[in-house]
Amino acid sequence: MSSYIKNQYTTIKILCKDIILDKIKMEMENYYEFVNESNKYDISMYIFTNKEKYDKLSKKIINNSTYKGMQCFKEREAIIIVNTNQNEIFVFYKELNNNTIQFIGEIIVSVFGIELEKRNCFFLHSSCVERHGEAVAIIGDRNSGKTTILNALLQEKFNFICNSHLGVVNKENSVEVLGTPTRMGMRISTLEKIIKPEIRQQIIEVTEFKKRFGQINENNLKEYYNKKFNIKMNEIKDIYGVKLVNKAKLKFVIIPMYIEQMTDISIKEMQKEDKIDILIKNRRTGTYDTMKFLNTEKFSHILTNIPRNLLNIDMFKIYYNEKNIKNVIKFIKLKMD
Repeated sequence: MSSYIKNQYTTIKILCKDIILDKIKMEMENYYEFVNESNKYDISMYIFTNKEKYDKLSKKIINNSTYKGMQCFKEREAIIIVNTNQNEIFVFYKELNNNTIQFIGEIIVSVFGIELEKRNCFFLHSSCVERHGEAVAIIGDRNSGKTTILNALLQEKFNFICNSHLGVVNKENSVEVLGTPTRMGMRISTLEKIIKPEIRQQIIEVTEFKKRFGQINENNLKEYYNKKFNIKMNEIKDIYGVKLVNKAKLKFVIIPMYIEQMTDISIKEMQKEDKIDILIKNRRTGTYDTMKFLNTEKFSHILTNIPRNLLNIDMFKIYYNEKNIKNVIKFIKLKMD
């Protein structure tokens, strides 16, 4: 089956089994447009789930090699062949499973990301939520608490924009943020400490949690605290009862700093020099981390400067932990009003 996936600038022609396309659409339809016909497309993407073809190619292909004049890569149990002369991507898997769909999604997001960077879209490693058309971005290093605060806000019915790559575009007098439809990774410690019991039970029942971990009880829970599992885009929408939003006007930015010993939150407003340092440190390319091999020849991306209006956006460094996260949410709500 063939279909076309579009954002405002780029069209990808997808050729794959119906079941693959249905699963891709389920996770991405709130962010991209899916159509059955298109007069023009920029890139063709062919997806195969066939053990015989996969095994045959595996014997011929070494990572970062060439095959019939095309660049070849092995990544996450997939063989990816990139034909830059014809703007084609071929993806081979042994079988269709949950990880297959996630990885295909990352390729699609990366193709769109490359094209957005060509149009001066600046990407951040950031979670982001929306309310009434305005967004708050949550940026910071791993283990700083981005996903923890994101989940607290989702439980307050803020809508979901993204949890990984956030596009930032300069507008005349404002900043627009663009979400990418990639799954939300959650640590078990976040599930246990932050999530309300009724939502926690839904997460355990609906997501890949049980398949990954089976039955975890109170006696061995802490042993798994740093283990992560993924929540699909459509699962986020259904479990939290929120909307999936692909873009919004950026209101302000917070930079969480997790300090376990703190009894109350501490907030520091960032000055211009601090903002520049934070933004550069949390800069990402438009491609997903595992897709950097797409940045070759015709698929190459163009690095952009920090959007000038982004430096005019308020940014706050917040020192906190789970015991006082309610005060973090209170602060965010006050700033959003």
